[in-house]
Amino acid sequence: MISSLASVLVAPAAAIIGLVCFLVSGGLLVLRRNALSGGWRAVLIVLLVLSVLYLLFLVWLIIGFGSNSGPAPTPY
Repeated sequence: MISSLASVLVAPAAAIIGLVCFLVSGGLLVLRRNALSGGWRAVLIVLLVLSVLYLLFLVWLIIGFGSNSGPAPTPY
């Protein structure tokens, strides 16, 4: 179960969805700041925070595990 959840979290489609959520919620909060009701504003802020946390998690994975190639192969 954990490996399937991890594979979903690092899938390219999930990263694109996270980026789109970040851009849409941030854009709506900036462009429609006076037209949004309190409930919608709270939902967009929660979506923005969750998408930022997810994207920071992906950056942390890329920095932490991206350049770990292991030892060079040795011929026999």
